[in-house]
Amino acid sequence: VKLAAEKIGDRKLTASSSSCLECICIVKDPHRVLHVATKAVDGVKSPLVHEALLVWIKTFSVNFGLAALSQGVKDVLVWILKECENNNMKVKNSARDVLGEMYTQLGPVLESFVKSSDVSSSVSSLVERVFKDNAHDPNANQVERKLKCVTMSSSNGPKGGSGRGGNASSMLAVPTTDLMSALKSDCLDRMNDTGDKKSWRN
Repeated sequence: VKLAAEKIGDRKLTASSSSCLECICIVKDPHRVLHVATKAVDGVKSPLVHEALLVWIKTFSVNFGLAALSQGVKDVLVWILKECENNNMKVKNSARDVLGEMYTQLGPVLESFVKSSDVSSSVSSLVERVFKDNAHDPNANQVERKLKCVTMSSSNGPKGGSGRGGNASSMLAVPTTDLMSALKSDCLDRMNDTGDKKSWRN
């Protein structure tokens, strides 16, 4: 996986590297494959490699469906958001294309996740444009996919893909805050204080 990811930007090896990664995803956990691939590309400076892997990830998303990644979608998304900050315009555009496909499949839950994440204002603006330019397909997880991971298929899942199924919210959990634990212990006492005309400030 590491070698295929590192060579995917080589024009002579792009097709074979892409095919290699695809074949591995059929027989191994796609989440693990993409984790190793993105880590490998992080160590490569050439923008061609980053661009090529992003193009492949979009193809993966279409052919396997994001359901093949299950909760591993989060790790891939975090990496893609980081690539949105790349100075190379081709890399940035490829990242936008992947986000567009992800939004088609995940919809509002993806938007909520990005808004709750610590991203720069420029990335936030870029992502908002992507969401406006792409329509969410509520039935995306039920679409029959071209490829599937044979080691993770089940009779309960959608045709194609990994067979895991699951809706968007189960694949991408939005960070939450326990409001009760965030309140100070004397909050209720201060709210009930009506001792003077300035008590409302508490």
